[in-house]
Amino acid sequence: MKYEYIYTINENCDNKIENSFCVKKDIDNLYIDIDIEEKFSLMIYVVAIDSNGVIRMQKQLGYGEKTLLISSSSNTTSIGGYAGPIVKGEWKLIVYIFKEYLVQLLDGKTFNFSIYVSDKCDKKVSQTIGEESWTNYKLEKGKITYNNYNWNKVINDKERWYKGDFHTHTVLSDGKETVKDAMKKARNMKLDFYVPTEHNLIHTGWPKTEVLAIPGIEITTSYGHLNIFGINEIPNSILDIAENVDNNEFLEKEINDLLENNYKNNYINSINHPFLSVWRWKYRNIDLRYINTLEIINDPTYMDAKVANDMAIKFIDLLWNNGHKIYGVGGSDSHNLIDERYDGADKPSIPGDPSTYVFCNKLTANNILDSVRSGNVYVTRGLKLETEIKVGSKTYMPGDRINICLNKEIHYKCKIIPEENINIKIYIVINGEKTLINHKLKENEFFIDYIHEIENEEYTWIRLEIRDEEDNFLGYINPIYYGRKEPNKITYGEMLDEMEKLNEN
Repeated sequence: MKYEYIYTINENCDNKIENSFCVKKDIDNLYIDIDIEEKFSLMIYVVAIDSNGVIRMQKQLGYGEKTLLISSSSNTTSIGGYAGPIVKGEWKLIVYIFKEYLVQLLDGKTFNFSIYVSDKCDKKVSQTIGEESWTNYKLEKGKITYNNYNWNKVINDKERWYKGDFHTHTVLSDGKETVKDAMKKARNMKLDFYVPTEHNLIHTGWPKTEVLAIPGIEITTSYGHLNIFGINEIPNSILDIAENVDNNEFLEKEINDLLENNYKNNYINSINHPFLSVWRWKYRNIDLRYINTLEIINDPTYMDAKVANDMAIKFIDLLWNNGHKIYGVGGSDSHNLIDERYDGADKPSIPGDPSTYVFCNKLTANNILDSVRSGNVYVTRGLKLETEIKVGSKTYMPGDRINICLNKEIHYKCKIIPEENINIKIYIVINGEKTLINHKLKENEFFIDYIHEIENEEYTWIRLEIRDEEDNFLGYINPIYYGRKEPNKITYGEMLDEMEKLNEN
């Protein structure tokens, strides 16, 4: 069996090009071999759908292998594949063009590439799913589902803060690291958990590792990027989004519907890098009631990161002032090799920078996600924190609602443990107002002991923020709060207008 397809790509071509081929006999392996210039690989997504309507391969060519294999085993199936029987009948081969890269790379030119589909290939495939398959080929839904992922598997039975990264990339999309190399980085950064969030793609399994991998995806369009954590299947609309990646009218409704559906399914919706350059969030009409978290710190080594991240922190404060309970998370958004640096950066872009710490009684995927929904989270660069928040004898965590006890005090203690010798500034932030507070230093560890008196039942939120002497971000602890306030501005655009008014004043 062998099929050949030749593609001509230019700025006027369709976003979606579909062909079909027929599997007429029983075969063990199905190869999809792509012959393309490396510099054009980033703009090409390849999807194969079997005769049962199940997506069996989904891959951005990027920096990964260009020979893809589908087989019955996750150990031999290429990353992004759905291991299982090679069913007979008519299959679809779909190529999607990522227009963001198309404009950047073509500059008005045209290029050609070829795809060969066959049951035999002399090229070696090494970038495979791994030993742990999250899927088991079934037809009840006709799509990839995580029916083999153990959400309650206990990786560590200790009650403590767990360190991880909520925004990462590998060679499945446009990252340069294989999954195994990414896991080496994660171990070196002492990460407990790692969320792979590929562009409009999902992982279908993982190599064996002591780091907990939690399924995620980055919905990627020309008008903004959205992470979804805790998904148990590939989103229904993902191929429609890939086809209409730059159609704003279509996407505005599609993204809102997706957010609502995710929220109902208890997935976590997280807006990524909302103010970062060309990737800032532009969906003004999305309903903020369906948003769980906001990425307040995205890859701090990137050129425009400081201004964009500081704006994200300012924006999330504004959300809290309006009554929204949207929690801050961090994401390295790491794409690069360990020896690479962005222009002007003194450190590499690496998983775990920033680190997002989540408090759990045991390390499981479900526990991490539940704690994120509750805001029991802080984000740091090069710091570990130990918090103790009490009202009387009752202890609270970041993200918690305080039971109002008039004339009682909130006793907020925090120990700050830096990885290297630095001088820091610590701010208490109450309803958006930042106040520098005193701290003690002992053996390169910093301590604060702050008391806030509850004088009335008015809605109030309180958080800590840590900066270095040059005002660079070091730490953000999600707010505690008391009282009640219902948001009176529901859409992202309404809140963005509020922020612009504040900036004008």
